[in-house]
Parts: sequence; structure tokens; C-alpha cells
Amino acid sequence: MFYHFRQIEVLGILKEKISNIEKVDYKITLEDFKGDKNLFGNDEVIEILDGFGFTDYFDIAFELLIEYYSKKPEVFKYLVKGFCASMGIDDESHIRNYELQQKIFSMFKDILSGYSDYNLIILFLKIAKNYLRFEYECTTSKRKEVIFCRVPLIYNKGSEAYRTIL
Repeated sequence: MFYHFRQIEVLGILKEKISNIEKVDYKITLEDFKGDKNLFGNDEVIEILDGFGFTDYFDIAFELLIEYYSKKPEVFKYLVKGFCASMGIDDESHIRNYELQQKIFSMFKDILSGYSDYNLIILFLKIAKNYLRFEYECTTSKRKEVIFCRVPLIYNKGSEAYRTIL
């Protein structure tokens, strides 16, 4: 993952790539959500940008994700997967006071205030639904082990803050 070392350069490359994408006219429907429980694969741009969740450049990555989605809305399943898995609640979220989740939903709130893009609203609702649960699944790997765990939402000021925004 080279982007951990050359973050600004990677964001610049992705910004250029996204700006060169022609906007697709695509309206998300309920049919698009069928069968999304076991989504395999990923979108390269989303996979890189959702890796910026715990970096100083998350704000830029978030804006690029939204711009990418606005031009290419058919990738919404991968974007939901990125927000819920890579940037979702894990076994250390309460230690970090749910800071990433607070930041995500504060940024969504800013973007959606006075904004009426149907696809963006659907994306927000799908992500928010996941973050309003009381138990989460996560996978971590340490050495040669893969650990699957169920994580209950731990109430603290951070969880209260992001849930209040929702």
C-alpha cells in the first residue's frame, strides 16, 4: 500500500483521474440493493480512498469519494462497503471515541444541508442504517491469524455525538 507513504501524491493522482471521468446518469433503485450481503471485489479508487480513514488527509479523501460517486453512482455498493467495513466501527472505535464516525457524519451533514441529489441521499441512508446498529462484525489479522469478532456499540460521548448527528 504505497499510498501510506506518498499520500498527497496519491490524492493528486486520484483527483485527476476522477476529474477526467464523465458523469453517468444513473438513478439508484431498490432493485440495486438486492443481493448486496456478500459483495465480492472492489473498486480500485474506492479501495484506495477508504484507506485514508485514519490519516490527516481524510477530509480530502472523503470529498474525492463523494465526487467520484456523483460521477459514477453505479459503484454505490462498493462505497457503502468501504464506509461500513474499512471506516466502520471496530473493536477499537470506543477507544478512539468514535472520532472517525463523528467526522464522517459531520461531513455528510455539511454536504447534504441544502443538497437534493437523490443518489447521495440514498447513499447516506444506506450507510447511516449500518451505523445505527448496536452490534458490529469486524475482522482483524495479527501475525498469521485472522480474528472474527462481534463488537457491541459501547456508549460514550463519541457514540452519542455521531448518533445525534444521524
